Amino acid sequence: MRSNQMHETLLPKRLALPVYCSDPISSNAYATQEILLVLALGGASYAHYQSYISPDLFKPLISIYIFLALMIGGVGNNYGAVAGPLLLLFILEGSRFVIQAIPGITVVQAASFREILIGVVLIAVTRFAPQGLLKERKPTF
Repeated sequence: MRSNQMHETLLPKRLALPVYCSDPISSNAYATQEILLVLALGGASYAHYQSYISPDLFKPLISIYIFLALMIGGVGNNYGAVAGPLLLLFILEGSRFVIQAIPGITVVQAASFREILIGVVLIAVTRFAPQGLLKERKPTF
């Protein structure tokens, strides 16, 4: 079975045990342990990097950027999960240089313009490409 088919299929025990190292008693295999391990490692490295964690560190804008990056790239596609954040980063950082070239704009106006640009991109993606720029390909047999 190809790897792009595995995320859409509930695997039988004989195939799931070597793939996911799941519990052989369960009838279907899920990658819960692997997901939790990756999330725990990410949280531990973030806590080590920050040296303290408080709720005011997690701004809603960061969550919106993550959501937007996945929406731009495409939700069901691994290439889209990489291309979406790269495109969003290009839009965010590119707008910083473009705004500096426009005379007479203050820093506050530039920040507001960037947020408006992000909103326009989100609306355009959800309107014209609801599955993202890189759509999930259905396997052909």
